Amino acid sequence: MKTPSQDLYKLIKSLTKTEKRYFSKFAEKHVIGDQNNYYKLFKVIDNQSIYDENLVKDELKKKGVMAHFTVLKFQLTERILEALHGFYQKNSIAESIKRELNFCRILIHKNLVEVGDKRLKKIHNTIKIYDFVEFLPELFAIKREIIAKQFYKNTDEYDLESIYEAMESMIEQLQNWNQYENLNALVQKNHYQKVRPTDLDFETLNQNEWLNNAEKPMTFRSKMSRLSALATLNFMQGRTAMAYQFNQEFIALLEESKKMTDLYANRYVSALSNILIDSLVLGKYDALQNDIQKLREITQNKTFQKQIPNLEMRVFRQTYLLEMNWAISTHQFSKGIKLIPTIQEGLKTHKKTIGLHNEITFYYLFAYCNFREKHFSNALTFVNEILSRKAKVVTEIIEFTHLLNILTHFELANYDLLEALIPSTRRLLRKKRLLYKTEDLVLSHLKKVMSTIDKSKQKELWTIFNTKIVELKKDKREQRVFNYFDFENWRTL
Repeated sequence: MKTPSQDLYKLIKSLTKTEKRYFSKFAEKHVIGDQNNYYKLFKVIDNQSIYDENLVKDELKKKGVMAHFTVLKFQLTERILEALHGFYQKNSIAESIKRELNFCRILIHKNLVEVGDKRLKKIHNTIKIYDFVEFLPELFAIKREIIAKQFYKNTDEYDLESIYEAMESMIEQLQNWNQYENLNALVQKNHYQKVRPTDLDFETLNQNEWLNNAEKPMTFRSKMSRLSALATLNFMQGRTAMAYQFNQEFIALLEESKKMTDLYANRYVSALSNILIDSLVLGKYDALQNDIQKLREITQNKTFQKQIPNLEMRVFRQTYLLEMNWAISTHQFSKGIKLIPTIQEGLKTHKKTIGLHNEITFYYLFAYCNFREKHFSNALTFVNEILSRKAKVVTEIIEFTHLLNILTHFELANYDLLEALIPSTRRLLRKKRLLYKTEDLVLSHLKKVMSTIDKSKQKELWTIFNTKIVELKKDKREQRVFNYFDFENWRTL
């Protein structure tokens, strides 16, 4: 059976609160008779946290909607896009420039050349302010059309030469921006695909003159792309302090102009989120606390609310993940536990948009903090919450949850259960990937401890185990395990 397309569901979930309000008003104006079936479909889908087409159809039947489902989905998709087109014509600088340029052409075709010329000058100023050089070819084409319509009256060769030189400068700026956009895209591609910093083609980026020379960027967007590339490049290579510096420069560049901060709200929030991660890695906890508060205050910014889908959820997720990891990295597990009720309330609030992968990530952190505070029953509750989901997302977290499950049952002395659980977990992990040496050591060690009654021999086993763990932690290939569980500081004697 063909899997139902989730394209419409993803489109609806991508809408900001402001966009949804705009669409609701749009839908009110496009009612056929007293029915608006596509808006009913919109509400049903919007209420789903996970898309289930059969449930959608059942809900529509309850509401008396008998229209052909495929046709209704198509109508809703088209109406949403029409509404968004209208929304962005009013709220996007780029769209307003396009609209104004078109107005100028209309005025010229109506022989209102002087009126068109006045509007063109205002648009030119807007283009300069926001660095939208890609609109200059059309602007200059319209300018030349105006001059021709005026039969070159009051126009000399100097004026024509000025337009020519402006076009040449624009071409150079576009080439410059294209160069930096390409470099940034290459770095981000390597980052997302987890390309190793030692790869030759990647390493040559460190010597790239376009990245190393701060004087080369000719446009605002070229400067942004350069700083973004440098921050990511340094973070990938473990130079977190340098990544922090370039992210700070990126934020400072945007904050020089409120207009630019508002225009690139999404990139501003992303850079600020990256700074928070850098601060955590570097142990800059005062800066981390201040920037967490700064990020939370952004949710009250109406301009940001308009531009960034699910802003409140995004900030909630980012800041509380950081606070939980902060508590864990500084071994303040009780601090992490105190955050759990607030986070659980937030997960309920953002249930429609938070995503199962984020819920599972939080539950793992909840379980880990409780485990380290020796609240093993509570830890097991969160472990079971993860494993009961049978999710196909964040598979690595789920794999390590199986390991945490065994450790928790061990601490609870559920040895009879572990007799079957250890071999079954080993088989489960082997089906997915090769076992890490650390995992193999832990599983084998627990079996030995459970089968050893003599306390002194148990102590010897733990001493051997701890010695081997210290050595394994030095192996870079084993770092993923230690990112999920700090075996070096786990002692059960």
